[in-house]
Amino acid sequence: MKTDFIGDTAPVVLVKLEGDEKIYLDNDLMLYKDPAVKVNRKITTSLTNRIITHAEGIQSERYFAVFEGEGHVAISHDKPGECRAITLDQNSVVYVRWQSLLFAQDSVGYQPNMRNYSKFMTNFILPLEEFRGPGTIYVQAFGNAFQFNLNPGEVLDVPVNNLLLFDATVGISDILFLFPYQIYAQGNAAARQNEVCVLKPNSPESMSVCARVYGPGRVLVHSGR
Repeated sequence: MKTDFIGDTAPVVLVKLEGDEKIYLDNDLMLYKDPAVKVNRKITTSLTNRIITHAEGIQSERYFAVFEGEGHVAISHDKPGECRAITLDQNSVVYVRWQSLLFAQDSVGYQPNMRNYSKFMTNFILPLEEFRGPGTIYVQAFGNAFQFNLNPGEVLDVPVNNLLLFDATVGISDILFLFPYQIYAQGNAAARQNEVCVLKPNSPESMSVCARVYGPGRVLVHSGR
């Protein structure tokens, strides 16, 4: 597989597939393809439905488009931002901000990751996607992407809207509420209704929240929101 990044404003990744190589992506990200490239589908557990409904345990099927065969596929998120290739070794795992994936090699495993990272709100969820190697995934940041390679014991506070990707070896010790009187009120209401309080990307609530991350491992932060 060969890739080429085209453009700066809303970049396109041009992928050249060879032999029996396969990649998967959300079907609305394809810009164009060669007719020889075949398209199938990959069904996984959906993260999207749980975010929309805010209901714990509700899942639905998610469909990825799978492209295979000799030829080119052009992929674009139709947004400004730096594109990064992340190579995963056998069984290595990364967590990626929801809806930041451009595409992944078919050898890479996928599952949604909705975990409670807060000590104070039992139903506080960050929507992430988990990818397991071997293989390569391509992600797109909002704006520029900055990589931090944290040593054991090193700590970084990152607003959750700026957290693009981190290794599974990286820990999140807590969620920090910069304006707790706003967030805490919403969290209590969600707890009383026995619902999941999901922190949606770009929501007003998420602007006030930081994740305290610690090494060892890689953390990618993007400059936009």
